[in-house]
Formats: sequence, C-alpha cells, structure tokens
Amino acid sequence: MVLGSLLLYIPPSLGYRRLSLIPIIFYTVFTLLHAETSYVGIDGSLFFGHCIIGLLLYGHYWLCIIRVCPKKDESDAGIDLSTLDLEAEKVEPTPLSLTQKLKWSYKVLANPRGIGTEWQCRNLPVFSTRDPGWAPSRSRFILTQILTCILFYAASLLYDKTVSYIPWERGDLSPVKASFFRRLPDVTGRELLIRVFFPINTFLPQYCLYRCFHSLVGAIFVAVGDAPADWAPLFGDLRHAYSMRGFWG
Repeated sequence: MVLGSLLLYIPPSLGYRRLSLIPIIFYTVFTLLHAETSYVGIDGSLFFGHCIIGLLLYGHYWLCIIRVCPKKDESDAGIDLSTLDLEAEKVEPTPLSLTQKLKWSYKVLANPRGIGTEWQCRNLPVFSTRDPGWAPSRSRFILTQILTCILFYAASLLYDKTVSYIPWERGDLSPVKASFFRRLPDVTGRELLIRVFFPINTFLPQYCLYRCFHSLVGAIFVAVGDAPADWAPLFGDLRHAYSMRGFWG
C-alpha cells in the first residue's frame, strides 16, 4: 500500500523517486533491527531477512528503475496501464479518479513480469508454442487452472508422503562425503542416488507449490474480471531447461 501510494503521488523525476525510497529504507532497517524471529529458527530468520531485503529491491525497481506513473489513455478516456515513461523527467502524473488510481496501482504492483506493457520481461512463457499470440477463453482458462491447481497440490502431497519413507542411514550425510571427485573410486551407487535426489528435492516441491498457487490465484482473478492473457504461464517448457540460460531464462 505504501509503495502504491508513492507510485501514484510522487512525480517520476529520478530525484523525487530517490527521496521517496527513504520511508521504505527506514521501514526495512527498523524491521530488521526490531523483528522478533527467535522462535522460527535460523532458516526462518534468513528467509525473513531475504523477504525484507526483497521488499527494498522491489520498491527500488518500481520507483527508480521503471519510474512508472499513471497517465490518461486518449483512445478510450481510460487509464493507460502500459506506459513506460522514457522521458520520465518531463512527465507529470495526470489527475485520475480514486477508482482509476486504485486500478492502476493494483495492475502495476501485481504484474512484476510486466505482462502487456512496454517493460514486459523477455522470454515470457506462452499458452501455445505453435501460436504465441493465442490465449484461452475465460471459461477454458478457469477450468484448466482449477484442474492444474488440484493436480499439483495432489502431486505435492504424494511427493511429501513418498519422501517420508526414504530409509536414511547415519552416514549418508557425513562430512567425509562432502567431496566427490577426489573420492570417485569409493563413491557408491547409494551416494550417487542421494546426490541426484537433493537437487530434485530442492526444486520439485517449490515447482509444485508455485504452480498450485499461481493457478488458484489466476483462476480467481480471471473469474472476477482479469483477462486470461494477463495470467501467462508461470514457467516455460521443461524441455528448454537443458542449459543454464534456458533454465533461468
């Protein structure tokens, strides 16, 4: 809410936007110094710290890098949600109604990939590789996303249940096994399976979780008015993840 208000009321001049970061920086520092995280353990504290720093970086991205501001769209007397101010120093926010302001703020902050805007991220996943411009109908999108949510939620539960039955042994994670190539003659098949398991255990549960929540939220927001094209697939084709660029791109 604070970031949305800053985007609405602070001119897109870089000087003003840098000054507007001060309350976000103050909030970040204050939270890190005074938050009580002892009850969540070390991992929880680290995750909390990452989230707070992420908030600061997120605010800096919208305020100082993109520097968006609401503008009128002359074509339909509505609000232009995809305007990137290439000459931001010369642009002043246009007065809008409260409803238009809230709509603009929601559309910007809930769209970090910039779908349908001039700052849309590269290599955005598409609904169909044969026709990149195709988007499903509203009813088809909602039905597909609900089924996808159920499928990945069930897969996540099944995976957790299966992992709980793995027969771990005391020496599986001993410090001696930290090195691999220097011990190649002594590496057993069980150790190889364990090393293959850990990357899968890192990414697969998160993949299922993200797909589940993205499908659920997408179905809800499309049902209440968003266009299916606004909810492009969260991940691309797994067949393109054979290289580091394809995996992260």
